[in-house]
Amino acid sequence: MTWASATRRPSTRTPGAGEGRRPVDHGAWFLVLPALIPILVLSVGPLLYGITLAFTDAQSGRTAPTRWIGALNFQDLLHDTLFWDSFRIGLL
Repeated sequence: MTWASATRRPSTRTPGAGEGRRPVDHGAWFLVLPALIPILVLSVGPLLYGITLAFTDAQSGRTAPTRWIGALNFQDLLHDTLFWDSFRIGLL
């Protein structure tokens, strides 16, 4: 004999919880660290240094002390025709 209507109880489990989830292994960071250190030193470090240099009056090849000038370099860049010509060529 078959039942015509089966009653189902609503699930009390929340989606994503239960047997399917694995515990987080924090020891895996020790395996990633040897690969992460060269990335930080060789790419992120120079990038941050270059960004800070953009806000100073540093000149290439000079060892004179630099001063913080803020956004003055970027203001000068907006009025420089050579920059805009080079920017246009780069886009093309």
